[in-house]
Amino acid sequence: MELKLSLDDFFPRSVITTPFGWDTKTFPTRPRLHHAVDRAGSGIVHTPVEAESSQWIDDDAEGCSVLRLFFPGGEFRMLHFIRGELESAVLSAALVKAPIPAGTPIGPTGNHGLSVPLNGGTGRHVHYCLILEPGVYDDKLKILAGAGWNNDHMSDYRSQYGKAFIADTAARGVRWMNEFIVARADPYYDGKLRFVVNTTKLWNV
Repeated sequence: MELKLSLDDFFPRSVITTPFGWDTKTFPTRPRLHHAVDRAGSGIVHTPVEAESSQWIDDDAEGCSVLRLFFPGGEFRMLHFIRGELESAVLSAALVKAPIPAGTPIGPTGNHGLSVPLNGGTGRHVHYCLILEPGVYDDKLKILAGAGWNNDHMSDYRSQYGKAFIADTAARGVRWMNEFIVARADPYYDGKLRFVVNTTKLWNV
């Protein structure tokens, strides 16, 4: 299968406010692994994949709205939209788990959660991640990432970040990680292992 991900027009006029990886800026007193990317801006978010089905969840375990776009072998997941601001066609489709075409306008980002630029502060943002089933797109990802795709840096990160990293990754079900990927037990998939991909390392976004 071919992984078709179009991030060029995903969120125009936006910037990354919290990157993928170990995050000490958002919550300095309790740093954690941010296995997603936050972007903030005044533009409208568009669907970056051809979703064969979709799902809208008003609140997850952390009180966040979730829009899930499913395609063969994976999912593009986005958090923090406000239900009342979604395009009606997107909300209607996601409530009945219907397809949503690539490039469909979703709406502005929500204002739940924290988006932290370098000078601090809160702001509107979308928290998004590409989640893949292990083995489905490995060949494509190895081409994009090179030899580093297979390298597990967990021991290096443990030495670098210490007990906080060990505790956080254990709590989140993380099995291994490097700069391109986190392998974790995803609670949305009943604890099955999934790959969370650092899109900013593999795509120009």
